[in-house]
Amino acid sequence: MRTLILMVFLTLIFPFSVSADYYRYVDENGVPRYVDSMMKVPKAYHNRVVFHVLQTGNVKGAVGQKSMGDLTNKKMELDEEHTALMKEKEELLKSIRAWEEKYKAWENKNSALGKMQ
Repeated sequence: MRTLILMVFLTLIFPFSVSADYYRYVDENGVPRYVDSMMKVPKAYHNRVVFHVLQTGNVKGAVGQKSMGDLTNKKMELDEEHTALMKEKEELLKSIRAWEEKYKAWENKNSALGKMQ
């Protein structure tokens, strides 16, 4: 009984929010359809799908909408940024390898000079 009271108390003190993602499209008869997965949308309607995020809990009634075109554009931007960052990473790794080789050559020279003395 004590555990149940504690659980109810904690649930009331720490509210949580729940979100639901869904997709909306209008079919050929003009009827709006709602699905929970893009895989359930017929290919003919992919260009007319609107993505919704419905949040409940702390943010009651907040609805976010993004069209598939917006999401596709954002993905393309992020892919381009990722490609640029990977190129920069490769250049930095090449630079590090070059400096490591120079350092090893210097160590070898220094070691050889120490043996001569």
